[in-house]
Amino acid sequence: MLKNNSKYFIKSLRQFIPYAKDIGDELTFSYKYQKKSRLPTFPDLECKRSFIRGLMDSDGWISKRRNGKYIKYEVGFKNSSLLSPSIYNLMLELGLSCNKLVFTEGIASYRNGKQYEKSRAQWSWTITPRNYITTVGFSIARKQLLCQEFLKDRSLKEK
Repeated sequence: MLKNNSKYFIKSLRQFIPYAKDIGDELTFSYKYQKKSRLPTFPDLECKRSFIRGLMDSDGWISKRRNGKYIKYEVGFKNSSLLSPSIYNLMLELGLSCNKLVFTEGIASYRNGKQYEKSRAQWSWTITPRNYITTVGFSIARKQLLCQEFLKDRSLKEK
């Protein structure tokens, strides 16, 4: 997914980090050759947050589900890159409460007994919504709206 969204990801990242071109080139290189995938080193905490924000804008999600009378918000990340475990560790370094890192093998689809396609293997995890929204946030408007709804709903619950 990182490869498919890399143009959007790098564009989003350039808004926050002046040297994003170098980071983008290194990520593209890592994705292409995947023998030694690694994240770039970041000079400060704000650069780490900006990097995670850009990734979550492209490969992350925030959802709102109704379960009876309760509303559940969920923030998560799913990616097929070898960088995913490093991204997970970076989120933990930022103090984000992430659940267990899950690796899902690619699944083949069959039609009439013949294998047609196989999905890519994926890494995924979810993040505590309040923790993510207050620490990092999103820069995409539709995701920001859900964040505002979440904060509004939580503030009403606390009263």
